[in-house]
Amino acid sequence: MNSQTSQINITPSDFYKAKIALIEPSLEAAFVDYGAERFGFLPIANIEGFNPVEHKVGATIVVAIVQAAHDSKGATLMAPRVVPRGVIVQEPVLFSGKKSSGPLFGILTLVVIITLVAFYIFR
Repeated sequence: MNSQTSQINITPSDFYKAKIALIEPSLEAAFVDYGAERFGFLPIANIEGFNPVEHKVGATIVVAIVQAAHDSKGATLMAPRVVPRGVIVQEPVLFSGKKSSGPLFGILTLVVIITLVAFYIFR
């Protein structure tokens, strides 16, 4: 956990429950709030089964990190139609428009990490 931002370390292949914050038609992409400091970049082509009626601003979707955030850019995401079996989807406690943070988010993150460790030890 990063103590400066109360955020977990977000790495490629992690899955998150997210909300579509903005759709930019000229970029053919959406900007998604998945609990990181910056919105993630989700190209429309990376949304499996894209449906403009279903995938609109405010819609909740599950996303996976394709490329981690770097410099001033947010992470590049994809939205699978179905989450692979056995994958844990992390869920930010707050959708604040920019950042999910605070002690509750940190506690939830710790619970997810402990669950993952227990899963790998006792399987």
